[in-house]
Amino acid sequence: GHHNLAYVSVALNLENAREAVQTLAEALSLSLEETAEAIIQVAVSGMYMEINKLTARYGVDIRDFALITFGGAGPMLGCLLAKELKMRTIVIPTTPGVTSALGGLVADIRNDFVRTVFASLEEALPNLPETYEMLKAEAINWLSNDQNHEGNHVLHPSADMRYAGQNFEIEVSMEPSWLENANENAILAEFHKRHEEVYAFCDEDAEVQIMNLRLVVTGEIEKPSLKRLPESKGLAQPLKEIDVRFSGKLRTALLYERGNLLAGHMLKGPAVIAQSDTTSCIPEGFEGIVDPHGNIVLKWVSEE
Repeated sequence: GHHNLAYVSVALNLENAREAVQTLAEALSLSLEETAEAIIQVAVSGMYMEINKLTARYGVDIRDFALITFGGAGPMLGCLLAKELKMRTIVIPTTPGVTSALGGLVADIRNDFVRTVFASLEEALPNLPETYEMLKAEAINWLSNDQNHEGNHVLHPSADMRYAGQNFEIEVSMEPSWLENANENAILAEFHKRHEEVYAFCDEDAEVQIMNLRLVVTGEIEKPSLKRLPESKGLAQPLKEIDVRFSGKLRTALLYERGNLLAGHMLKGPAVIAQSDTTSCIPEGFEGIVDPHGNIVLKWVSEE
């Protein structure tokens, strides 16, 4: 039938969708349903590959994390992607389609300012107080004039440093007073300590270079308060049962209306959750609970 999307400003027409996929199905010699599922599998495998590249770069085990799904399509594909990544926890925020906008409302204003120094610490030292003051003036000017910010702000200075001859520098946190007073001992000690943490060694006799001075300015803003949902116990009440196709099989799923879910409600897949900014798809093997703020926290508990 017809489904409403984007706060009811767009109506989806099932027949048109069938026709579009049929064109592709004929070219692939697959059935309509097989083609639709293949489209989803291609989307999921593309995301799987990109996430694996990221986790490899940072050397983390993705299974230690929870997958937060946002955007209009995130909750449709989140559980499928989580299975591929072997992630056990999936979180569906209250309004996935506008989560980025919500982030904009609750996040502090921040910006990064950089000055290239590119000298040995010894040579750079006499100019550090002045360089830092210039960065600070630039940051505060940006905050008050460009952003019209009037509240509290925090400054986080750091320096990109390395031993002479190294190809890579590491970012070392600084105390403002070290820069204001050109405190060589404190700056060196912090660099050696950080180098030891990253590379498991340091060389206190080697020449140290400072490549860049950085300053992150954060302007605090008033946060909107997020409301808590009324509580309920037991299983969430579905609107009705619908036929869905998961993993090549037609099965019955429960259809829930997101607005009817209360804190503490439990649900399990196969299920579909409808709301104005997205549709969440919960395959078999997933079950979850609605948290006090209305996020759905799902656990992947069994293989199909």
